[in-house]
Amino acid sequence: MANLYLKQSGLAHLHLGARALADRNRTDPGVLMRELPTLEMINLRGDPQNSYFTAALKSVNGIILPIIPNTFNCVKDHTKILWLGPNEWLIINSLSTKPLFKRLCTSMKKLHSAVTEVGDGKTTIRLSGPNARQVLSKGCSLDLHSEEFLPGHCAQTILGRSDIVVSRMPDAANINIFDITVARSYAAYTWAWLEDAAQEFESQVIFF
Repeated sequence: MANLYLKQSGLAHLHLGARALADRNRTDPGVLMRELPTLEMINLRGDPQNSYFTAALKSVNGIILPIIPNTFNCVKDHTKILWLGPNEWLIINSLSTKPLFKRLCTSMKKLHSAVTEVGDGKTTIRLSGPNARQVLSKGCSLDLHSEEFLPGHCAQTILGRSDIVVSRMPDAANINIFDITVARSYAAYTWAWLEDAAQEFESQVIFF
């Protein structure tokens, strides 16, 4: 059995906690960067037009699939469901996905569907602050204008040389908050790319 206390995030080797301490006295940074290290993920495929499929999902933690392309739904404070395609979604959970995965498998077993545990094979970097959109726009071809890419929108795209899923988080203060989900093997490259792109805006690492 694996020793879970030895588990490390995709960016643990960058020692972001120490970086955050060194950056703590920066004033008015244009960009804030942090890793969201405890997220686990499930890939889900099925037919959203099948009422049995949607009903089975709703019976599991009240999951309601986003059916509008490039949008996501939130369930409570710990689960996010992103639209990836007409019959594919990514479930991102800040709690262990084991119980959710088992419940999904049980509810889907008589349906034409697929439930795949991704685990922590991907990591998520949160980019926020008044200049976050400008940083992303340097290496991403999406139209990220605040009137086009709204809170609640998500998309699969390329940032630099990394395949990512970017989602714009709701925020009452109207500050740009983008979550960038990337394969663990590309996490360090993506972090370095973002730091380099954010230099002109005075970036700050945060860790909590």
